[in-house]
Amino acid sequence: MADNDFRWGQVTYTLKEFRDSFTLPKIVKVTEGHYGNTEVESLAAGQIVRIHRQVRQLRVIAEDRHGRRLSIPADRKGVALFDVIFGSGNEEIGQDIVHILQTYTLPLRAQFSREIGLRSADRHGLQMFGELTLLETYEETYLQGNSYTGNTLVETVLLIPMYLTLRVAVAEGLLRGGDGDWTHMCQALSDITANTVRFDDIVGNEDVSLYTKTSVEEHNNIYDEIEPSRILKVYAVKDPMSSEVLHIGKTYAPLPPAPDEKKKKKKDKKKNPPPVPFKPKQTTAGQESSSPTAACPRETIGGLLMFDSSETCYQGLYMEGEQGAVQGAAASTHQTGNVPGPVSTPVTPPAGKGAYFGPGFLGDFVPSRKVLPPTPTGGVPTAVVFASPAVTNKSTPKDEPAVTPTTKGNLTNTDPEQGAAHPSTTAGGRYSTTGEQLGVFIETFSDIPTDMRTLNIAQMADCLRLLKLDKYIATFEENMVDGDLLMDLDKGMMRTDLNMSPLDCVKLLKFMDEGWRPKDQ
Repeated sequence: MADNDFRWGQVTYTLKEFRDSFTLPKIVKVTEGHYGNTEVESLAAGQIVRIHRQVRQLRVIAEDRHGRRLSIPADRKGVALFDVIFGSGNEEIGQDIVHILQTYTLPLRAQFSREIGLRSADRHGLQMFGELTLLETYEETYLQGNSYTGNTLVETVLLIPMYLTLRVAVAEGLLRGGDGDWTHMCQALSDITANTVRFDDIVGNEDVSLYTKTSVEEHNNIYDEIEPSRILKVYAVKDPMSSEVLHIGKTYAPLPPAPDEKKKKKKDKKKNPPPVPFKPKQTTAGQESSSPTAACPRETIGGLLMFDSSETCYQGLYMEGEQGAVQGAAASTHQTGNVPGPVSTPVTPPAGKGAYFGPGFLGDFVPSRKVLPPTPTGGVPTAVVFASPAVTNKSTPKDEPAVTPTTKGNLTNTDPEQGAAHPSTTAGGRYSTTGEQLGVFIETFSDIPTDMRTLNIAQMADCLRLLKLDKYIATFEENMVDGDLLMDLDKGMMRTDLNMSPLDCVKLLKFMDEGWRPKDQ
């Protein structure tokens, strides 16, 4: 079914307004999309999503010596994230966050383990934070849903944080058909969701979110409403004296393949066969099975066409009901939103496929096999696509370290011999584990040095972001454009070699030659 098959409400809502106004599940259309700067999927205007439920993830807030806040998932047992620092200067090495929260009382001094490293998708090298203060825990809310494309409910789960600047319209019915048809379709989608969508491993964002001090103050420490300035992935470090990272069992996400491996995979990848449409099997009431689960016969559920019995099936997945919970997840500490409606009798479809509206269901829809989108590079867990944040270009403080009321008077002073700060604790700094400087973050126009020739490639990407020229970052990095090379570019080279539009060329030339800055900055 297409956009114009639904009857959409006239009022649009922010994510928070939508969550507070409706009982889930609901079908929504994105009217104002959100652009994400990371490699994972964004939500575009016109995209149709079935929002199934809301989930809450326990996270820990940490603060570095310069007032920057980090939000860290608190449910990653077995991953040695931190070294705990005591007042005597002793350390408890390699503690996972679950153990820390069960053993110690916050606030607590700690630092990231020497065995792990943090890296953002747009950065070269690891990012260091030095000593941190673990301040408090909080629960972050997400909406979970699946995209609805054409006749297909795509199996890949979207995890949508509440800070995304989206507006959505809610489906109120069908343009062709009455209330009975609408109820019939909603129930069919519930059956399909219960049998094809896997929620068992999806409890929240596995990455570390970095916030500026200013953004936290503006939103009164309500982290659900704050857009992170960066998303950091956690990797294992091969050697504590090296910045080289690799994927081992205790990392959150695998490293993306090297460029030559990507090309090889694309070359070796075989094309899928052309789509083969299915014909629905006509069944009567007497032929319907009374069994609660079936082994993937070719039949329809409320007009939804299922797949051939030769396909492999899986059972025991998430069932939508009064509790809106995941089967077998009773031990989980995560709360889920209420999902109303009776538990339906499902027919188990094949794993890894979407569900289609078949011919004869409110129109002549011809289903076809649709290849699900592959998991993006960058380490997103299987069957999860995070709706990613865009980079917020807000000022980052460069003053002296600040002690919050939460920590003042509760922490033991560091020993005198610990007084010298690690070079990685420089405000806005980026260093390797050996102390080699990798560059300084450029968060605002005031951070840009007078001599732009000193900019490295990563800082050049920061400048493009500030100028809303994000789409050229990959091209600039591929051509190794740093500040020195930038100053030698002319409009012709920008047009022919970097494929920039005339307006964007003018914007960049005025920025580099005349020191132009947008008036609202």
